Amino acid sequence: MNILLAWDASKSSECFLRRVAKDVWLPGTSFTVLTVVEPLDRAPGLEGQLLDRASRQADGCAAGLRAQGLDAIGIARQGDPSDVIVREATEMGAGLVIVGAPAAGRSTHLLGGSVARRVLRFAHCSVRICRPGPEADTGGFRVLVPVDGSDYSKMAVVSLTARAWPGQTVFEVLSVVEPVSASVRYLYPGYTESAEAARIRATAMQHAQEAIRTAEQTLTAAGLKVMDTVMVPMAAPEQLIIEEAARWQADLIVMGSHGRRGVSRFLLGSVSEPVALHAACSVEVIRHSS
Repeated sequence: MNILLAWDASKSSECFLRRVAKDVWLPGTSFTVLTVVEPLDRAPGLEGQLLDRASRQADGCAAGLRAQGLDAIGIARQGDPSDVIVREATEMGAGLVIVGAPAAGRSTHLLGGSVARRVLRFAHCSVRICRPGPEADTGGFRVLVPVDGSDYSKMAVVSLTARAWPGQTVFEVLSVVEPVSASVRYLYPGYTESAEAARIRATAMQHAQEAIRTAEQTLTAAGLKVMDTVMVPMAAPEQLIIEEAARWQADLIVMGSHGRRGVSRFLLGSVSEPVALHAACSVEVIRHSS
């Protein structure tokens, strides 16, 4: 698999390069370290110098990864960061884009403005927002896997079984049942009556339990360790996913999304986007082409 590493020379990006070097990658994985120089309207004569320096820095980062036994090259491009990242990922046929980010609540140049949001929405492939891990020693690598029973969610779970994971990796499967008011907000008022609301709630709970069971079986069959699953009823999915990741001290959240880009659906935009942008840990959104 080809992986694009979007790097901006910040301390957070240095941290994520160290994280990449420590992860376990399957044979044949190759990395391209990309750094982007934004156009300088008031000093266009400096752009060439900045591009040369950025190229040397990217090459240096790639050399560091090669020293760890990884296949890596460095490139520098000029333009709008989000547009360049998305274009380069498409042209190189990347299966994953990794963007470095600081701990939650801190700012960073690369994720400034709408860069991370645009990459999440418009990249053709999966995207990981990589943050420094929790300070506490949790005794192993922890992966939180929110599921909703959709085909895209199931494919995301299957993709986890095809990877190499650090020793003592543990997975926790989570499904969130949205409030009935959110489920029926587009229906006629009669559907909000107590009896109908109870029926909708029961159906949603059953669906969530089935989603958890299916995901757990898939992971267990692949020899992966799965902790007791969690059912969180009747609340906003994105907030509960973030809270559970913090409570469990997750290192990574992995979520599925549909293959279409720029469209907000359950696991794209309305849920995965705020989770990716605001969780304290790293978040990977798995996109499969439709």
